[in-house]
Amino acid sequence: MTYKEAQQLLNKKFIYLSDTTGEKWTILDVDTDKGAYGDCEDYVLTLAYLVEDKSYVKFWLSFITFKHVIWQGKTPSGQPHAFMWTRGVGWTDNITKEPMTKEQMISLGYKFWWPIILPLMIAKFALRPLFYLINKLTGY
Repeated sequence: MTYKEAQQLLNKKFIYLSDTTGEKWTILDVDTDKGAYGDCEDYVLTLAYLVEDKSYVKFWLSFITFKHVIWQGKTPSGQPHAFMWTRGVGWTDNITKEPMTKEQMISLGYKFWWPIILPLMIAKFALRPLFYLINKLTGY
């Protein structure tokens, strides 16, 4: 699936829903008739997964080789936010929903903080069940 096709599919299905109990970092299911509910991290992770032909091997390799890089920053309204850079394409997120240059995103008011490095991504995915259990037990 091309980047454009993947983003068009995701844009049709994606419905923003903030994480209520900590960050979940989920690849959304876009193959159902229901919407794909998630937040900014879920949007960019799902986009990368779709671009990589729904293959977890290609997905992880794309981050290892820096084809895709998730960045932490702020939205134009000042909220913490994740967006993704893709080599040869540019920057995108669940707000713009289309590729842009970094200059275009800065002109819209986005702030760039730092890239989410691979070990942190792996930890987010690996520790997800633990965070879920803690949230369930504590209510936070």
